[in-house]
Amino acid sequence: MGETDERLVGWIGLGLFDADGKKVGTVTDVRYGEYTGELVWLIVKTGLLGWKKVAVPAKEVDRQGDRLVTRVDKGRVASAPGVTAHKVLADDEERRLCTYYGLDFVSSPWKREEGCVEDEGEAGGPSKEP
Repeated sequence: MGETDERLVGWIGLGLFDADGKKVGTVTDVRYGEYTGELVWLIVKTGLLGWKKVAVPAKEVDRQGDRLVTRVDKGRVASAPGVTAHKVLADDEERRLCTYYGLDFVSSPWKREEGCVEDEGEAGGPSKEP
């Protein structure tokens, strides 16, 4: 396991909170990009009994001490489509999740980023400007 992997695995078990300080859930797993190897998703156990697992875009999360804070509202995360226990999210599942969060989806070996991005043009592709 590389240095980056060890640091991110340390996120497992941390609480995830929204910007208003409301607890969203607990991180149970992390998922990496197929092409970049970078962290793309946090798998979060949420709900009253913690039975539902959802994926939260890692780019929408910051570590603040011993907790994680997401820019996504607690209700939005709680209402997200659930994910299966598989270690890899299929491209169509990732695309659906990115769309749910109002973000673009990128998955290409020719891009510097993958997963959910604000604007596909920022993901390392050719510039749209001349």
